[in-house]
Amino acid sequence: MTDYLNYGQIKTRVKNIIRDFNNSMNDIIEDVVNMVYLNEIMVYDRNNPLWWMIDLDDSLEAQAPSNITAISKANPGIFTTESPHGLSVGALVVINNVQGMTEVNERIAAVNSVPGPNLLNLGISTASYSSYESGGIIGHRGLTLNTTGKSIQRITNASWNDEKAMTPIGPDGFDQDYGENHWTDNTGLPERYYAGKSFSSTGGETNQIIWHPSSDDNYKLRYWFEARAPRLVNSTDVPLLPPQFHHMIVSGAATRLAENNVMVDNPTLWPGLYANQLEAMKTLNTDFWEKASKEDLGAPFLL
Repeated sequence: MTDYLNYGQIKTRVKNIIRDFNNSMNDIIEDVVNMVYLNEIMVYDRNNPLWWMIDLDDSLEAQAPSNITAISKANPGIFTTESPHGLSVGALVVINNVQGMTEVNERIAAVNSVPGPNLLNLGISTASYSSYESGGIIGHRGLTLNTTGKSIQRITNASWNDEKAMTPIGPDGFDQDYGENHWTDNTGLPERYYAGKSFSSTGGETNQIIWHPSSDDNYKLRYWFEARAPRLVNSTDVPLLPPQFHHMIVSGAATRLAENNVMVDNPTLWPGLYANQLEAMKTLNTDFWEKASKEDLGAPFLL
C-alpha cells in the first residue's frame, strides 16, 4: 500500500464521514477540501515558508547599460543601441540622458519585443514626442520571471552569484528618501529589490523583480522562491505535503463541514485532531528552519 492519500481517496474518506453515499455533496466537498488544503494548511506557518515548497532559479542575468544611438518617432518607437543590448522580452529598463526626445527620460518600461540585437521595442509611443538628437542610456532595472513549469507564491530572497544577497523592500521603497534619485542613471551592483506580482483579467500571472541601482555589468541572478500548490482536480492528484500529513486534509474538511451544520460522524473529534496535526506540521517546519540557520548544521538541509 502507498503511504500517501490522493485526491480521490481524500474525497472518499470525507464522504464516508458525512455519509454522502449518493455523491449529492460532491461539489461542496471538493471546494471544502481545496479550501482547507490551500488556504489553511499550506499557509499555516506564518513565520516560515514550508521548506519542501522552496525552489531555486539561477537561469537569469542582469545586463550592463546600453548607449542609445537613435529613437524613431512612431507607435511604438524603436530604440537603437550602440552595441547588442542582451535584453529579452519582459526585461525592465530605465531610460536616462536622452537629448532632444527628453520625454522618455526617467521612464520605466518593459521590453515588448526585440526586433534585432541592437533594437528594442519598449512599448512607448514616441510619435508625438520631440525628435531624438543624441545620447541616452538604457539601464537594466529588473526582469519578468520565466515561470514555465513553476508556480511562484513569493520570492524568499534574491542575490547575485558570489555576492551579498539583495535587501528586499516594499513597493514604496524606491521612492523613499535614501539621499538619491532611484530613477537616475546610477549604476552598480544592485543592492535592493522588490518582488511584484500581478494578475490579468484572463487569469494570467506575472512575477517581476525590480532592483536598484541599474546593473553596471552582467551578473547572474539567483533567487529562491516558495512554490504555490495547485488546486487538487484529478482523483490521482497528490497533495504537496509529507505523506504523514495527508490525513490532516480529511480532518480539516470534517471540521469545517461540521461547523456549517453538515451531519458529521464524531463531530467533537475532528477539531482537536485537526489542530494537533496542524501544530505537528508547523513544528516539523520550524525545526527544519532552526537547524538550517545554524552554522554547525553538519548536513545539507537545503539540498
